[in-house]
Amino acid sequence: MVRGLALLVFLHGLVCAWAGFVLSPSEKQPAASGPDDTRLRARAMAEDLLEALPLDRDLPQQLEPAIDQAREDSKAQESRSELLAATSLFNAAASDSTEEQQVVEAALRDAMSSPSRAGKPDRSITANYPTACLPDLTQCPVGWHRKGALCVASVAYAGQCAAEADFSEMSIEQRMAFANLCSVAFPCQESCAQDFGLTCPSLWREIAPGLCSAPLNYEGICATRLNVAAMTEEEKYSWAVRCGARWPCAGAARRNYENICPEGWSLQFGKVCAAPSSYNGPCEHTAYMGAASIVDKKAFEATCHVEWPAAGGECIHDFSAICPFGWVRDGDVCLAPAGYNICSTQKSFKGMTPAAKQDWAQNCGVKFPCQGRL
Repeated sequence: MVRGLALLVFLHGLVCAWAGFVLSPSEKQPAASGPDDTRLRARAMAEDLLEALPLDRDLPQQLEPAIDQAREDSKAQESRSELLAATSLFNAAASDSTEEQQVVEAALRDAMSSPSRAGKPDRSITANYPTACLPDLTQCPVGWHRKGALCVASVAYAGQCAAEADFSEMSIEQRMAFANLCSVAFPCQESCAQDFGLTCPSLWREIAPGLCSAPLNYEGICATRLNVAAMTEEEKYSWAVRCGARWPCAGAARRNYENICPEGWSLQFGKVCAAPSSYNGPCEHTAYMGAASIVDKKAFEATCHVEWPAAGGECIHDFSAICPFGWVRDGDVCLAPAGYNICSTQKSFKGMTPAAKQDWAQNCGVKFPCQGRL
């Protein structure tokens, strides 16, 4: 009786560990119910176990729970009922350890070291929810092509917006609004390299330092709030795979338009830039850049097939900072530097979320400090 109860507990634990395993009644199972027939039925059940359980006796017997083990479904419940019925057969067959019991118990012991759930650790990560098409906002819209920092529409574009656009100065919301207003679509992210240095997943918003909130159309299986404050890049990747989300694609290197001349061009007297001898673009080999603004330089890039030097070091702005870069704190108020005249020169950011600060900075032409820099 003690053996029967122990085996019952053992079988119940096995079914809980191997969710999804289904044991069908053996075709060799006889219809009679005598003692000999009971042993035959037990032997048939043992053979089914040996065939169904994935065994590998060459692997070390180390136990480790599976990652994201699925909940018990109807098949698992059916398996448990059948295995519990098998226990009753074993108890009815004999009180001693029969050959059939030894075979089944050996099969169960082998199953406990099976690599399907225990034994060799399963380090794989399963996507629990299909990822929808997340727009890659670092690219030009579909059908548009890049010229320097600008995106230029093809001749087939029939939308109501201009055929050139500079997305590098637009926020995420502004780019999405542009796509909606101008009847364009951004390509899906697909297999681009994700930038885990950014705080939140794609289209999520930072509503408090290190706390991200999902967009309204998020359809994944995870919570709509995510605290990333202590997450490593590996943990962000694992979470993204499990939860049907992605971090934004790594964008192209930003250009340093503080330089007077394009990359490879030399500065002459009077802020005149001279092209290298290898230049074969459509423009003249000299250009006066004395009064050129950043917008002018981007247009020169697109027209003349040149680029300004890449900016050194990627800046990820810290919107949890109290004041924008270059502003001075005076109590709860931040004071703008001399010469600033776009928005108010005095601004209190108390109570504003990092996302709200980002929107304000975008609209008012200011920048917050880079993360990790003083």
